[in-house]
Amino acid sequence: MFLVSVSLIEVVKHLSMVKKRYRKSKYFESKASKNAAIKKAIDWHMDNFCSDKRLIIKSILDCPFCKIVLDYLVVDDELVVKPDKVKLKVNEIMERWTRKQTVLPKMSVLWSCQYMLLDHIPDNAFSGVIKEINMNELLLCVNNLSNNKAARLSGIPNEL
Repeated sequence: MFLVSVSLIEVVKHLSMVKKRYRKSKYFESKASKNAAIKKAIDWHMDNFCSDKRLIIKSILDCPFCKIVLDYLVVDDELVVKPDKVKLKVNEIMERWTRKQTVLPKMSVLWSCQYMLLDHIPDNAFSGVIKEINMNELLLCVNNLSNNKAARLSGIPNEL
């Protein structure tokens, strides 16, 4: 049996160093797991933001540590100060903002008349569109083309 003389101070120093290393490794381990959880949450929010805004807003507001306190609200130049009306207005605004966008934008009267649905489409409505092109119409179009001009980037002039 060998007797090793080690002072008590050296043993305490060594244990203190081991303890510091252990704490440091635990700290970095917990920091890495927190960073992974944060990255996962950010990725989830980014993936779902465009497809489901309501889910994202609900998930943010349902957090116990994340609260928004509104004392008043200004909507269309109207000041809302009663807490129950503020809550109601916020809910209405969020409903409008997060609803499925299936409504077409409002058209002017001129365009709404132009695109008004017809009860019946006449049988000859598309006869002029699907009519065959004859040689006279083709020659008329070709003769109206400008000289020394190319229709595309190829540089081939219309005269050819």
